[in-house]
Amino acid sequence: MILEAVARTKEHPTAETVYQSLKVQHPRLSLATVYRNLNQLCEAGTLKRLRLTDSPDRFDYNTEPHCHLCCSGCGRVIDLEAVSLDWNALLAQPTDCRIESCEVSFYGLCDHCAKDS
Repeated sequence: MILEAVARTKEHPTAETVYQSLKVQHPRLSLATVYRNLNQLCEAGTLKRLRLTDSPDRFDYNTEPHCHLCCSGCGRVIDLEAVSLDWNALLAQPTDCRIESCEVSFYGLCDHCAKDS
């Protein structure tokens, strides 16, 4: 049910948001259980954890490489599928480090907030 709660939204929910969406139908559910299951789903690669500046961790059902926009107006986190990056080329750059993943987040205003400003 926790995985389904993340999967049915495009909003990249926090653990608290997932908990709030489920607690009415599942009153015995605890926030600790939500955190534990979200962590396990991320470790298994079923969900992606987004660690963003000045925000609690968010969770994404889309585990394919893609960018995000973090709206400084409303706080939403939005997928930016149209931003094209050659992920394989970036990860293949020669370095002494072993790069395992890459996350790109843009910060600005979503279309709704940009219209209001």
